[in-house]
Amino acid sequence: MREWFIVGCGWLGTAFGRSRLQLGERVLATRRDLSLLAPEFSSVSFARGAAAALSDRESFAGVLFAAGPAGPSVAEYQAVYEDLLNELLDVPAISRSRLLVASSTAVIGDARGAWIDEGYAVPPASPTARVIYDAERRLASHHGSACALRFGGLYGPGRSTLLKTLILGQPSYTHQPKHFVNRVHLADCVGAMGHLFITGALAPELFVVDDEPASQLSVVTWLAEQYGLPTPIAREPRRPNNGSKRCSNARLKATGYRFRYPTFREGYAALAAELGLRRQG
Repeated sequence: MREWFIVGCGWLGTAFGRSRLQLGERVLATRRDLSLLAPEFSSVSFARGAAAALSDRESFAGVLFAAGPAGPSVAEYQAVYEDLLNELLDVPAISRSRLLVASSTAVIGDARGAWIDEGYAVPPASPTARVIYDAERRLASHHGSACALRFGGLYGPGRSTLLKTLILGQPSYTHQPKHFVNRVHLADCVGAMGHLFITGALAPELFVVDDEPASQLSVVTWLAEQYGLPTPIAREPRRPNNGSKRCSNARLKATGYRFRYPTFREGYAALAAELGLRRQG
């Protein structure tokens, strides 16, 4: 029976783990607070170090590193993407397994709204995003079967704040009409990871984003029109964005993966249906 190992079993890691359990496979997982771990997973503590905790494992069907920092500081990012990741790369069972590391489109700097692929090499301006960017470089040189997954903005069941805000009649959007946001539904995050693990089609980095980067204005306007929700009101950005770019998913598609929700329209329509909303007209 296949056994999977998940490091950082929050929203994304839990969804992936449950997809493996549905196939009758085993999941070993860990997270910062083990009391919050989904009860259906087997747990392991790193209190004595990762190597000691995994000394009885030869390898895994796949290892997902989806750990997140405890807070917003550079030091907290380094604790995850330097200290913890480096420790794991030295564990024999992990070095013998396919490894996917959750990264972000934020590791790429501003492209002024242009379409880019994984070869676009402008580092991010954000110090915390730079920590993740540097981790990608180390990963590529230390593990022969690893891939950094540059996820766009994740949304899906359990993470639908934008839609719920519209429903509650408190609609607003960030007034940046030329700022493109790259998104991806949780179901496609899980689907893409399963596909890459099984096929072994691992490039050093892959954008995991849907087909259509779109401004927040485009999304909230579409939702309001489709579901008869309040017209959104513009507000100024609360903090600088990480640069406008439209990330291409062509390399991921070339591995044979097909999106369940190719744009925000299909993804948010599914969320709206789950919340009991009906389209107008």
